[in-house]
Amino acid sequence: MLTFLPSCDKEDVMEEDCEATGITWDNHVGSFLASNCTNSGCHDSNADVSVGDYTTYATATNVFIQGGRLLGAINHESGFSNMPKGESKLDSCSIAKLTNWVNAGYPEN
Repeated sequence: MLTFLPSCDKEDVMEEDCEATGITWDNHVGSFLASNCTNSGCHDSNADVSVGDYTTYATATNVFIQGGRLLGAINHESGFSNMPKGESKLDSCSIAKLTNWVNAGYPEN
């Protein structure tokens, strides 16, 4: 007799362990962007205004507020430049954290 057991993939585990509430610039977003967006040279302080500087709270939120760019880009929505550039979509936990931060009004701390 064969028994098939469902398996958990990485995405399933991440969903269970994801704490996506209470996200602020200071406790998650700033370091996330530094690790994933500004270190590549794409969104650093030398970035073209149209690309956006994500190195500080003030410069990043100025860009994000304009037309929902962050959420459109990370969700790979039509009309937005998919981010991360040339890579697959972020994991669902990262997207949930960034989405909750935006929906909460971009809290700094």
